[in-house]
Amino acid sequence: MRRLLPFLLIASASCGDIALTPKSDNYGAISVEAVDEEGSPVAAVSAALFTPGRRIAMATTAVDGSTTFDFVAPGEYKLFFQAAPFTLIAADQQNPISDVRVERGRLTPMTVRIVTRLGEVEVLAVDTLEAPVPDVGLELSSSAGVDAVGTTDEEGIAVLESIATGTYKLLVLAPPGWVVPSMQPNPILDLVIEEDQATEVTLVLEASG
Repeated sequence: MRRLLPFLLIASASCGDIALTPKSDNYGAISVEAVDEEGSPVAAVSAALFTPGRRIAMATTAVDGSTTFDFVAPGEYKLFFQAAPFTLIAADQQNPISDVRVERGRLTPMTVRIVTRLGEVEVLAVDTLEAPVPDVGLELSSSAGVDAVGTTDEEGIAVLESIATGTYKLLVLAPPGWVVPSMQPNPILDLVIEEDQATEVTLVLEASG
C-alpha cells in the first residue's frame, strides 16, 4: 500500500566545478539530492526555484533521489521543497525554504535529508458493560488510499503503528452481531495523527438484533 509521508528537511550546500560549454559558461547549476535518515534516495520531492517574487523553475527528484537545475544565472535564490500533500520544513528556518547562491561556471550541490514524522492510533472496543469486544476490523485511510488495517484482539485492543502525521479517516467494521450505535449509518471517524503521539479511540458496541 502507498503512504505519503510528512517530513522534516535539513539542507546543506557547497560549490563545485562543472564542465563549461559555449552555451553554459555564463551560467551555473544546482543539483539536489534527497535522502532519508539511512542515506537512501527519496523520490518525488518537488523543488521550486525562486528569485524575489518570481518562480523561475520547478523540478522533481527521480527514483535515485536527484534532480538538477541547469543554466541558472548567477545570483541569490530560494529553493522551496515539498512532498505532496505534506510540506517539508527547513530545520534552520522552520519553513520549507532554503537559500542558495549560484556562481558562474560552478555547480551548487544541495543534499536534502528527509526525516519521517510518525504517530500511532490506539483503539479500544468494548460493549455497554465495558467488556472487551474482539475482531473489530479497522481500516485507516488518507487521500493516498489505505494506510493501515488492523483488528482488535481478545482484550478489545488494536494498535496501528508508524502512521505518518496528518488527517485520516478510520473505517470501523463491527463483527457479526455487533453495531456501533454512535456511528450509524456511517461507521467512519475523522482522525488527526500527531508526531510521537498516540491518538486514542474508544468504540462502544451493542449487540444487534
